[in-house]
Amino acid sequence: MVLASPHFPDIMFMLTLWKSQIITEKHRQAIHGVGETQEPYQKLTKSLCQSDIEEWTKASERAEFECGNLLDIYQLKMDKGELILKLEFGLILIILQHQP
Repeated sequence: MVLASPHFPDIMFMLTLWKSQIITEKHRQAIHGVGETQEPYQKLTKSLCQSDIEEWTKASERAEFECGNLLDIYQLKMDKGELILKLEFGLILIILQHQP
């Protein structure tokens, strides 16, 4: 049985470590990106007039209503990432099954 393999806990640890490293790197990139955009965002916010903000808000709401299903691409990418992880894990289990 695969779960009885002495290497199984090591592989699970490696997968967990790999996922945590990816999440840590993505978090670091997100923090850096937010930091880089803060100053331009503040300048833009101070330079806008209220009528422009209202016009853009209405246009955004209209676009979301008319084309909101286009945002489903993000859900598809998340589903694809989960599927890839499951496939990789499945391959590891197959490899473990064929070890002496």
